[in-house]
Amino acid sequence: MLKPYDLLENILLDIENGIKNNINASVLSKKYDFSEGHLRRMFSFAFKQSIAAYIRSRTLAASLKDILETDANIVDIAVEYGFEYEQSYIRAFKREFGITPGDLRKTGTIIKIKPPLHLYNENKFGDSVLFGPDIVMVPSFQLIGKYHKMLLSDPRKVIAKQFWNNERMLIKSAVNPHVYIGLTRNLNRKPAYWSICRQYR
Repeated sequence: MLKPYDLLENILLDIENGIKNNINASVLSKKYDFSEGHLRRMFSFAFKQSIAAYIRSRTLAASLKDILETDANIVDIAVEYGFEYEQSYIRAFKREFGITPGDLRKTGTIIKIKPPLHLYNENKFGDSVLFGPDIVMVPSFQLIGKYHKMLLSDPRKVIAKQFWNNERMLIKSAVNPHVYIGLTRNLNRKPAYWSICRQYR
């Protein structure tokens, strides 16, 4: 069975290679032998968008070459890229780019497309995949908690659970005692060591 990083990387490649072959979640789930629901949840969690929406965006982006560089009929382009009806292709195209294929061909308007998704080596984390960070702005506040230094292989969930179950309620006057904030940093850049700070607001 493929590791999560390799699985997601293969799925992204399969989508790019299968755009003209009606690639979809059902085909991919059968190829990798797990449920379609699991595939949809995994993709959505990893990339913050549905796999169906991503495939549709990439299909429409691929069809731009035919619109702008050939004289092919719109209906033929629609069928080539897996749309059953010309009108469904035109509606999807306009939702994606804000213009119809015919008007784009006439005007050559500059439009924005979604580039293909990629995973990078920084996303690898052992046998799993590391995503993020998600960057947000929050007001200033103070944290109090516990500091741990551990091997990368140590059970971080166990330490977090111990703090959550046994020690968090000892913090008096917590602004929000049910919010958990975990901070992780690499102290000496040696791959095996991480320092994990479990803190509370």
